[in-house]
Parts: sequence; structure tokens; C-alpha cells
Amino acid sequence: MAHFLNGEEIAALVSAATYLPKQIEPDSVHLTARQVFRPTSGGSVDFGGSEYSEPGREAIPAAKLSPEDKYGWWDLKQGTYFLELNESVSLPEDAIGLLLPSPRITRNGASHAVQLLVGEIE
Repeated sequence: MAHFLNGEEIAALVSAATYLPKQIEPDSVHLTARQVFRPTSGGSVDFGGSEYSEPGREAIPAAKLSPEDKYGWWDLKQGTYFLELNESVSLPEDAIGLLLPSPRITRNGASHAVQLLVGEIE
């Protein structure tokens, strides 16, 4: 019988977490940004895939707001960005997962498409 995993069970499937005790929620695990990129050119998509090309990307450097900051911050203006995550999620072959935007992100006007994860994903 299928069931949903709780945050602790999901955390057991996550590797390279930044600080797992702060990332675990009752029914989820927050994933964190390793790097943010801005698009520099468009990509191409066609029906058969022979003309597919990825868009150009430029890394946005993270800046510390004060010398004692452990991590840097990204100053993101309105626009579209690509996000590289710190974490990997390894699902069993018979499992599926959903990657959903955090309510904290959507309240700040950001979002991403819901991603269906099947089997082992990195």
C-alpha cells in the first residue's frame, strides 16, 4: 500500500544537506541553493530533439553581508533564474517524489514548476 513519507524518512534519502536539522519539516525537507545563474541566451527545443540546445547561463556571485556571515546572499532582481541545489535525493526504484516550491518562496513571488521524481534522481 502506498503512503507518504514524513520529513525524517525523506531526510534519510537526502545527501549533501547544508544543515539537515533546520531543513526537516513534518512532511518535507527544504533543499538549499548552491549556485544561482541568470540566463544569457535562449535555448532551443524542437519536436524530435535533434535541434535541442540549453540556454546560456552566467553565475551570480553570492556576497556576504558582513564578515561574520557563514554563507553568502544573492541579490536577485525581478526576473528568471536557474538554481543549482546543494542536495541530491536518492529514491528507491519503486518510489516517486514531488519537488514543490516552499510556501516561503511563493510568498516572496518566486516559484518553480512541480517536478515529479521517479526512481533515483540527482
